Amino acid sequence: MSQNIEYAAHQGFRIAALSRAAITPTPDGQVEALSSVAYFPFNRATIEKLSVDTGAPEPLLNARAKLLDAWKGVMAVARGNEILLLQTSLRELLVPKGKKLLDPKESLKCVAWAIDPQTFGPLLLFAGDQAIIYAWDPISNKMKGIMRGHGGPIYDIAVLPTNPFIFASASRDKSVRVHDLTLQASSTLLEAAWPITASTKRPQSERGGRQGRGQLEPKDMIGAIGGPFGSQVSSSLGGEGLGSGKCFLILRGNSKGSGGHNASVLAIAFHPSEPFIATAGVDNCVKIWRVPEIRALAAPRRLIVQDKPVFSSSCVHESYVTSIYWLSPDVLASKSCGPNATVVLWKWLELQRFSPKDLNASVRHLPTDYNDNS
Repeated sequence: MSQNIEYAAHQGFRIAALSRAAITPTPDGQVEALSSVAYFPFNRATIEKLSVDTGAPEPLLNARAKLLDAWKGVMAVARGNEILLLQTSLRELLVPKGKKLLDPKESLKCVAWAIDPQTFGPLLLFAGDQAIIYAWDPISNKMKGIMRGHGGPIYDIAVLPTNPFIFASASRDKSVRVHDLTLQASSTLLEAAWPITASTKRPQSERGGRQGRGQLEPKDMIGAIGGPFGSQVSSSLGGEGLGSGKCFLILRGNSKGSGGHNASVLAIAFHPSEPFIATAGVDNCVKIWRVPEIRALAAPRRLIVQDKPVFSSSCVHESYVTSIYWLSPDVLASKSCGPNATVVLWKWLELQRFSPKDLNASVRHLPTDYNDNS
């Protein structure tokens, strides 16, 4: 039976309402933990930006904006193998709006909102223990995409603020994969230009600085069976997926000479305006990576693999880091767990070094701080 509880104001804050209508116990009386929540973040400004890029006429822009307005205040909650949609309001109690069930073996860990590049309507992204990313259209109740590639459970999903067709995922396989929803899983990207194999390596004179392309051992090469370093997933595993969504960038770790994570990546965050991704993980590290600048509707044509961030430190926290956020262009907040759990606000001092307006995103020879910083 539905039970709604009102809470009194406390020190200036008030919980509008709490609903247990959609949180039903299992047959054995247990209620599965809620693992992730995401409010619908998009509005007319989002559509106006995308419509300018596509040259959409005013009537179409208005129709798209109206479609998004209907989802204002909707909260998506991941619990076990299901997604709950709740409508929230300061004047109304939480009302169950919908539910999506998955394979019973699935245990979801993260959920995020994106925009469907075909309909410009809401698209819900979620993933978990099965290492599969789902792209679900809550209006039509259809799966628009199923993406494979990670070699372990997926712990976090983040959508690019300036382009809601692009998102990143973090995994136990020590890597971050960035996907483009405008690409189909069946589409083909050129082979990764980095790292290179012994047969295609260039002379030392053509390599640059501390990020020079040294000879790699076989275990460091890009595999063809998926997982943290995979450019393509074996067809015996079902390929890279179905429908919308394809990986075009891998931030990898756990390889010889790599500056990436050497344990599970638990959290990721896109910079609000510049081409950077912040990551955090079980190795107690926080890292910042510079990625190619991504413009709306400018689909990538080549898989990119990076293994050296522009900043890395294990000194911010003494235990594993579970959350990271950008609070301003150069200030971040990160949270760790465990016996020495802390929340730290810290400033990245080299934003201007790696983000000058005239810096070509393809330049790889700029020395980075991928070694541990104190």
